[in-house]
Amino acid sequence: FLYYAIKNGMDMGIVNPSQLAIYADIPDELRDAIMGHAPYTGTPRRTRLAKALFAVDELAGLVVAAALVRPGHMDGMKLKSLKKKLKDKSFAAAVSRKDIAQGAEEMGVEMDAHLQTVIDSISARADRIFAGV
Repeated sequence: FLYYAIKNGMDMGIVNPSQLAIYADIPDELRDAIMGHAPYTGTPRRTRLAKALFAVDELAGLVVAAALVRPGHMDGMKLKSLKKKLKDKSFAAAVSRKDIAQGAEEMGVEMDAHLQTVIDSISARADRIFAGV
């Protein structure tokens, strides 16, 4: 995913959120959300922003991975097909299914609704996300 993000114009990313202290101008709420999306930091997710970032991080990776193996990428992606990919532990094996489930739970949303929201969100920006792929 990072390869495609950089290829399509991303010029900054946070690989190690513990290094955010060097970015003094980042608002505390945003810094806490970024730190909280990485479970190994131990930062609690107190705000809706922090919970949302955690809830969509791994799931967005799964959706993009699923799109990359489809001829039309996001065109016609159905909830049912994404759920199959989610259950297939060998597909995008590095994606934490536990984090996806925990994220939906922390947001207080049903899993199907959560999956569909992320499908819809990525679909709405597919022309930019998959440009040149």
